[in-house]
Amino acid sequence: MINYYRPQALSEALELLKKPNTIPLAGGTYINTKLRGNFNLVDLQNLGLNDFKVRNNKIAIGSTTKLQHLWQNNHIPDHFRTAIKLEAPLNIRNLASIGGLLLTCNGRSPIATSLLALDAFLVLEPDHKEYSLTDFFELRSNFPNGSIITSITFSENPHFCYAHLARTPSDQPIVCAALSTWKNGRTRLALGGFGKQPLLVADGDILDDIATAAFSAFTHAQDDWASAEYRSEMARILTKRCISFNSLEAE
Repeated sequence: MINYYRPQALSEALELLKKPNTIPLAGGTYINTKLRGNFNLVDLQNLGLNDFKVRNNKIAIGSTTKLQHLWQNNHIPDHFRTAIKLEAPLNIRNLASIGGLLLTCNGRSPIATSLLALDAFLVLEPDHKEYSLTDFFELRSNFPNGSIITSITFSENPHFCYAHLARTPSDQPIVCAALSTWKNGRTRLALGGFGKQPLLVADGDILDDIATAAFSAFTHAQDDWASAEYRSEMARILTKRCISFNSLEAE
């Protein structure tokens, strides 16, 4: 490590992050496990980015909010809390931030899969620009220097279900499905367990065909963990499970 900074204002942090080999520090789990060599750290803990707000049927989470604090919040849907608990063991959840997770996770992340189904949006500074999570995943491989995720927002209203299949109860998923349904008939399905990021499978009034879409989405999802045939069938089954749950919740 070259230098450690703890700015007291967002503008100061953004300026520091323009320096070469400089990265933000929220929880430190990525730094501890992924990075080697010399770099500058900008600690975000004094910037007030760990708040949690519910306003106009929207949940807004500050980007430095720890995963365990998120899990403990009663405004979070129960099935999303299940996904949070499955993301990592308690000691990691106490350290890892939601913003850091979205910046570094792969397709096996239960939290990222859930937020994709919930149609989450992220705000990036300094431009105060809002990105859908789908667009953010495309952006993050070339994440702009001097930028910070400040908040993650999603709707409080939809019925939400998360279901997964893993080797052991504490493992990240081989396949997972997250499904949100709104009162106006909108349905949004995301699949996880494979690839660099979760996959958005469907968004619209298409509930009748959604299990078939889930099956088709993973027809090439083969790796050392599972065959594509297995993932496709499990994606279909888990999606049907989520549909059944959300239908019962709506009654």
